[in-house]
Amino acid sequence: MGAELLFSTEETLQRVVLVGADTGDYNAEESIQELCELADTAGAQVVGTMLQKLSVPNKATYIGAGKLHELKEFCSQQEVELVIFDDELSGAQIRNIEQAVRVRVIDRTMLLLDLFA
Repeated sequence: MGAELLFSTEETLQRVVLVGADTGDYNAEESIQELCELADTAGAQVVGTMLQKLSVPNKATYIGAGKLHELKEFCSQQEVELVIFDDELSGAQIRNIEQAVRVRVIDRTMLLLDLFA
């Protein structure tokens, strides 16, 4: 009689979505790809990315209201556990985004600090 596993020893990867703003100041596509590699290194499963063309990021939520609603729907449908923004966010922006999407939010800097901790 073979041994049966009572539980999986494999760690479940945290499901994340990456979000960025394309302001034209740098190559946003390359930056999101680099963020994807950082998230992968941190042990996350990237289930999607979102880029929004903006002249300047929204002071309250970084992205616009429509994109924020789209992010909320995506997080709900894909069972996202964490949203990672490809830029530095203020404490108020993080709070506002978390309240809107009901998912934990971090920025690129927080991800990098986590990797080196």
